[in-house]
Amino acid sequence: MAYVNEKISEEDKARINFENLKDESSWRPRPSGWTVDREAGNFLINTFWGDADDRNGKRYFFCWNGNVLRVDADWLERKESDGLVYVWTMTGIQKLPIEIEEKRKELYADLCKAVTCEEL
Repeated sequence: MAYVNEKISEEDKARINFENLKDESSWRPRPSGWTVDREAGNFLINTFWGDADDRNGKRYFFCWNGNVLRVDADWLERKESDGLVYVWTMTGIQKLPIEIEEKRKELYADLCKAVTCEEL
């Protein structure tokens, strides 16, 4: 199944322990939506969208195979022949647990799919 953008239901919030997913540095209210692959059980929640100090920054919680990871990213705007292109760059991810370190490429591929869907 593919990632889709949805409103987070009350049932899903209870299932994923939503109240514990907090970004203390975020000025945003609690997010109400997520990008989810229900078949795989993975999800991405955008908890931060730039501020005066970090205008292009984003912060996510990405749950992959039951592991919740904090991911930081920046976007750059680039002019190309067919118009503007926005490029996302991961600027930080918390240290991966040992049990998923060996699956890093698979995790990054899934993260890329989720972020691409989230931006649509």
